[in-house]
Amino acid sequence: FRLSALFLTRCQPSLLLPFLLSAPRSHTTLGSFLVCRTAMTGAARLIPEVVADTQKFLDENAQEKTKSWWENYVKGSSFRGCNMAASRAAMQKAVAKHSVRTWSADDRVQLGMKLLEADPYTDDKLAGVLLLAEISLPAGDLDGKENWDRACEQWRGLFMANKISDWNICDWLCVKVLGPGAARNGRAGAGRLLAWSHLPPEQSTLWLRRAG
Repeated sequence: FRLSALFLTRCQPSLLLPFLLSAPRSHTTLGSFLVCRTAMTGAARLIPEVVADTQKFLDENAQEKTKSWWENYVKGSSFRGCNMAASRAAMQKAVAKHSVRTWSADDRVQLGMKLLEADPYTDDKLAGVLLLAEISLPAGDLDGKENWDRACEQWRGLFMANKISDWNICDWLCVKVLGPGAARNGRAGAGRLLAWSHLPPEQSTLWLRRAG
């Protein structure tokens, strides 16, 4: 039975359900452990729901006066109408609702990336920056060469897809995430970002080079 349990913990979540349904009552503790593991590995499926909830909470916090001020200040941008504090509050509310702090490191980072990818509102992207800066970074989600390199590739992809396409969100990402993240990953981590500044225009964007 121990070997079976060890095997099952390495299986896909969908393979665990038949085992759980047929397990004797005496195995309740192990069953509970496997249910928890299944829920954890399924967190990625919740990302669209958490993004939608974050956007809902941002709308609830939005102010027309704030929207007008930001869109006048950052030409060509679109805002729901949230300042930094309102964006943080919306992000934190969604994080608490979905227990995001209990997710795996990769799932938390992917949630931040999805918010950065969201169009057209800058408020959504700022919520992603704040999640990465205030939850993922302190938790060590971006520490280590493999995690940092993977994140850098995703950020580069977002720049190239024009998901980060003005000075405002570019600079917030740099100040709150890229700079502190590079500091946590040493010279090699900083080198990944510095390389962006030397890319030719046909392989980069103005904002990608600025971030480097």
